[in-house]
Amino acid sequence: IDPTAWIGHGVYIASAQGLKLGRGSVVANGCYLDSVGSITIEDDAGCGPRCILLTGSHEIEPSSARVNKSKSIHAPIVVRAGTWIQAGVIVTQGTELGPGSVVLVGSIVTKDVKPNCMYGGSPARRIRGLPLDEVSDSSGPALGPSWEVDGHDVQRTD
Repeated sequence: IDPTAWIGHGVYIASAQGLKLGRGSVVANGCYLDSVGSITIEDDAGCGPRCILLTGSHEIEPSSARVNKSKSIHAPIVVRAGTWIQAGVIVTQGTELGPGSVVLVGSIVTKDVKPNCMYGGSPARRIRGLPLDEVSDSSGPALGPSWEVDGHDVQRTD
């Protein structure tokens, strides 16, 4: 855990050895992090209040074995740099949230989130691309803000 990471009040962490928090990362008040299968929150990324990140689940067994006898399964969650997970979001095992993405309040993430895109809903779906940082080419000055639209980087024309 980077010393510049911020962990709010009332955060519950299951299996702290599986948790990696990058520089300037944030885990806001009341979050629940099940990091048995490992959770990585990269630099300048974070979770709003009351988010739940679950790296574990159970196989669906016959009804006589569903509660106590089912096999546990775990898979990592990776939150890439610059990602903002808003309040009350649930993120399930085996998912990666691409750099610069935003997941809207109360969403449930069950699949990977593309970089620099906004996702929302239950299950979370791509809503739109988001502005990228200033970009430059090797020949000189910044080209200005650009956006990702349907998987392609485009330059602003105004």
